[in-house]
Amino acid sequence: MTISNDARFHTQLILITERKRERYLLIFRVRAERKKISGLKGLHLKLRKILCVNKSITELKSNIDSATDSNHISQSCICRSNNIATNDTTKLIGDGSDTKSSVNTSSNDNLPLESVIIDLRKAIVADFIKNPKIFRGNKDDVTKWLEEIDHLMHIAHIPDSNRLDLISYSLRGDALQWFRNNQSTLTTWTTFVQEIKKAFTSTFCEELAFKTLESYSQGENQSVRNFYNEVLKLCQQADATMNKSTKLKNLLNKVKPSIQLEVRKKKPKSITEFLEYAKEVEELLQLSNVTVDTAVSYNSKPKTSIKIANTSSNFSSNYTSNSNSNQNSTPQRNWRNYSLSSSPTFY
Repeated sequence: MTISNDARFHTQLILITERKRERYLLIFRVRAERKKISGLKGLHLKLRKILCVNKSITELKSNIDSATDSNHISQSCICRSNNIATNDTTKLIGDGSDTKSSVNTSSNDNLPLESVIIDLRKAIVADFIKNPKIFRGNKDDVTKWLEEIDHLMHIAHIPDSNRLDLISYSLRGDALQWFRNNQSTLTTWTTFVQEIKKAFTSTFCEELAFKTLESYSQGENQSVRNFYNEVLKLCQQADATMNKSTKLKNLLNKVKPSIQLEVRKKKPKSITEFLEYAKEVEELLQLSNVTVDTAVSYNSKPKTSIKIANTSSNFSSNYTSNSNSNQNSTPQRNWRNYSLSSSPTFY
């Protein structure tokens, strides 16, 4: 059965309009869903839709030549469009279920980590109660003790409102008695810190720290890092408002002369740059000392071998001289014995 040109032309027009309609529908869907879909899954879904559209177009082109009835062609187009729509909805549902499952798995993965962190905090608090950092007052350093306590409670995530309930475990002697006497006025952690510093800090603390800073210098075996921390600590105790340029001058004046010269050549502009340059010089000096030590040990080895050779030569010379003397003395002794034995005997 042959198809007339008019029928073929009519079917082509139907297919073209059908294709345009599908394209408009797909463009409308993509624009509508572009706002909802984000991330890699949205891009992946869009690509899959485009591939489906291209596949449907190629299938329609192949069906034009083999079509025998325009109604059959139009019905097949409608069926394919419906299949594409149903496939898209099933894909969307599947992707939604995947995202839900991924969210559930991620939440399940986070649960053990959160429980571990909670257990660690509980362990820190329990250890703080059993083995507290003791402060007795008197000659104890209240500033250092407060820094350690604050660091420990910060790790355990103890809020300021609950710190006062735990701090009594760390107080002994005069400090505990002071806390009991002033507990009614110590309503916040900030107030407690201020009042305990006033009570157990010497009035001459700043003056003592300033004098210590003046006479302080880097030790022979003291590392740059430790020296840096100690100087900054003394600067803070001597003057809490000391500017960074004054701190830098103190660091430069009190570091080792061997390091000071090299650091001054680089002209540091901040205490951070000073630490960086000083550590670099320190490492270079340590490296040079290691090379010198290895060279000395290497040069000392031939000397010991020479001594051994000398001793061996002395031993061999002594041995030869002794052997020669023994050989020379042996004939004389034999001659004497022979002469005595050969002397005539008279009866």
